Amino acid sequence: MKKILLSLVCLLLFGCSDDNDGKVTNEFLVGKWQCKLQTFSARDHNGKLSDYGESEDILYVKEYKIDEGKLYSKKDSSKDWVEMDIVNRYKGKTDVIHDDGFRSAKITTLMTKKTDNQYFLNEELFLMEKNVDNKNECVYKIKVKGLCTRIK
Repeated sequence: MKKILLSLVCLLLFGCSDDNDGKVTNEFLVGKWQCKLQTFSARDHNGKLSDYGESEDILYVKEYKIDEGKLYSKKDSSKDWVEMDIVNRYKGKTDVIHDDGFRSAKITTLMTKKTDNQYFLNEELFLMEKNVDNKNECVYKIKVKGLCTRIK
């Protein structure tokens, strides 16, 4: 009886999913994925960002492979493979992906494993443009969330 009770307590505390603590690894990503995402955007109005507007749906296929120990990806029918750095890109770290003094873009991306064949994707992109007086002219914030499912 103690073993059954202990098993139930463990099940309640840790669950019974196979998500390996939600960790996404290079090896996990290898294959083809269909991603269904929703995007929400907000824009600067008199110095304050508006609330997010209605969502737009995006559907695409992304493929990952490992070659010589490095992770590569390509989207939909693209012929070009792009090297990925999953450790820095998909762990919730914010990266400045562009900054030339007048325009800057920062992105935060988090991938979380749901099952052996699915992962959640959450991204926030912050874009800012300055005018010639070095004042913020346009500010945008885009939020993307969705689920990717392995198809191969």
